[in-house]
Amino acid sequence: MPKYLFQANYTAQGLQGLLKEGGSSRRQVFEDIANEQGGALESFYYAFGGTDLYLTFELPDTATASAVSLRIGAGGAHIITNVQ
Repeated sequence: MPKYLFQANYTAQGLQGLLKEGGSSRRQVFEDIANEQGGALESFYYAFGGTDLYLTFELPDTATASAVSLRIGAGGAHIITNVQ
């Protein structure tokens, strides 16, 4: 299964969710999104600087990666890049 690297920044909405629910629950949200699309979250890292999150997913195809990207964006993160 192909692997995809996502780089993302939290929006104001996403930061409020992070403060309210904590970082551990945020990882679970990304795992659930991947599982619903027939994939898996392989890695999840918080970062400082120009990028808030680095995520690696195993997903069936690029259409699924696009769907995951849209779901992440709807949840309060702005996807910077999505690379296979």
